[in-house]
Amino acid sequence: MIAFRVDGNDKICSGHVMRCLAIAKALNDKKQQCVFIIADSIMKKVIEKNGFDVICLDTQWDNMEDEISVLIPKLEKIKPKLIIVDSYYVTQKYMNDIKKTVKLAYIDDINAFEYRCDLLINYSIYGNEMKYTGVEKEKRLIGCKYVPLRSEFQDVGKRKIKDEVKDILISTGGADIYGIGPRLVDSLIETANRNNIVIHIVSGSLNSQREMLRRQSKKYNNLIVHENVTEMCKLMCKCDMAISASGSTLYELCATGMPTISYFFADNQIYNSMAFEKNNIIPTAGDWRENAEQVIYNIINFTEGMINNRHKRIALSEKMQTIVDGKGAQRLADYIVRYIE
Repeated sequence: MIAFRVDGNDKICSGHVMRCLAIAKALNDKKQQCVFIIADSIMKKVIEKNGFDVICLDTQWDNMEDEISVLIPKLEKIKPKLIIVDSYYVTQKYMNDIKKTVKLAYIDDINAFEYRCDLLINYSIYGNEMKYTGVEKEKRLIGCKYVPLRSEFQDVGKRKIKDEVKDILISTGGADIYGIGPRLVDSLIETANRNNIVIHIVSGSLNSQREMLRRQSKKYNNLIVHENVTEMCKLMCKCDMAISASGSTLYELCATGMPTISYFFADNQIYNSMAFEKNNIIPTAGDWRENAEQVIYNIINFTEGMINNRHKRIALSEKMQTIVDGKGAQRLADYIVRYIE
């Protein structure tokens, strides 16, 4: 058995849970039983719907040291060979205490302190720039080849860039606590109308802007709101370019080769956004929290620039698919199985 300790809610969104589900499914394919351990019941149904058992601790997701006395008895009962922890709220004490009971893998992208784990996973584009010291080099799984995407993103094939942009995808992350989606729709609708473009926007179960987006879809006949999408890869392959928050979605977009403009609204997204821009793969429009109007202005300019430059879209698409092939979850599962056996 392999345990996953992860949370998702309207504050931290669902990306942590989604990437753990991708790894768990790849482990399932290798005959490994997986169980999810969560602080509260918010993501319980989502996880169970994907076929995995859930243990709910009834603790605070953002105060993980307080859960140790609850978690360790659970681990002693189910006796997993490995626990994979995916949270920014771990501490050195948390890691040290858990390691006394079970081998520990940690999914990271910020290098907050010296991690004392048995395996370290950092699939970010900037992962190789981080100076890790607490984990042996051969037990660090670093770089984009380990991006844990769902199986639908495997073997997508090289994207064919159309002569004209006719469908634009907007992704705002799971909760959209800043109300970014509706503002981007209102700001881009003139460009869309002028170029005969349909705007597609993704709205998940945690999205705080669902009702506003529904009202906008009645107002604008070239806006489609996609709620609780189950075939994200198919939607990405349908669209011609994207505007996305700088979370894990960027790696899905890379796998599909869709030219993308990023922006960010959380500290943990900054490195991602800047690294993609530095490598001339995905331009960033900036930090929404600091100056939303400037971000919108940049997005409109970038969008119109991409619409009018097919050669640029081709170049970006090719770079994107070079760094992410959609098989990262399988590589992680292969390594983990060898490690625990």
